[in-house]
Amino acid sequence: MLSLNVLAVAVIATGASAAVITPRLAHQADFRVFGATGCKEKNLGIWTVIEGDVKPGECKGLNGDDVHSITNVDILKGCSLFAFTDDKCTTEKHPLEVGKCTNSDSGFKAWTISCE
Repeated sequence: MLSLNVLAVAVIATGASAAVITPRLAHQADFRVFGATGCKEKNLGIWTVIEGDVKPGECKGLNGDDVHSITNVDILKGCSLFAFTDDKCTTEKHPLEVGKCTNSDSGFKAWTISCE
C-alpha cells in the first residue's frame, strides 16, 4: 500500500512539474472588425492573434464576414498587421495601425501579421 501511495505522489509531482515548464504562447495582436465603414456600426467582434495562430507570411481569411472597417486594438512590439481586399493577400495591402480605423468600401477578405 505504501508503494502505491509513493507511486501516486510521483505521478502527480511529475505532471505538476511538466505543467510548470510549459511555455505560454505570446499574445501578438487584437483587432476588431465591422460590417460598415467608420469602425462604429455593425460590430462583428474581435480577433485575438496568439503566437502560432499564423505562420510567417500566411494569409488568413475573415471567415466569410462582410468586413468594411478594422481597428487594430493592440499589437506586440515588433509586429505589423495588414488587411487585404482579396482572400489571397495580394490585392490592396492596408497596414493596420494601433487605434486607427482602416476602411474599405469594397470590403476586406483576409489579413496577415509579421513579427520581427
